[in-house]
Amino acid sequence: MRETLGRDAAPTAGVIDSQSVKADAVVATDSRGFDGGKLINGRKRHVLVDTLGLLLDVRVTAAYTGDRTAAHVLHGQVRHAPPDGTPLGRQRLHRRLRRPLPGHARAGPADRETQ
Repeated sequence: MRETLGRDAAPTAGVIDSQSVKADAVVATDSRGFDGGKLINGRKRHVLVDTLGLLLDVRVTAAYTGDRTAAHVLHGQVRHAPPDGTPLGRQRLHRRLRRPLPGHARAGPADRETQ
């Protein structure tokens, strides 16, 4: 699929997201946990997609597992990742959004009209 869109066969960057879901009473207690941020007792799905949105990997963990921990597990799926193990691509994306586009000037305080 990637090659038909003119991309490399192997992804070079990815994005991780997670979702906490409640676990049913029949789910074993050793495979679920409490997500303090969402106040959910259950499991968490960690999803890794490439820059095209194509699914690369899915892992299910106890709800208390953070994105940073899951990023270490999913890290082998992509070539480029921040060295500190934060969720893949998030820091690079924020840095790129702050940069001006090539050929575009950034407006400074002197360029704005005073009212």
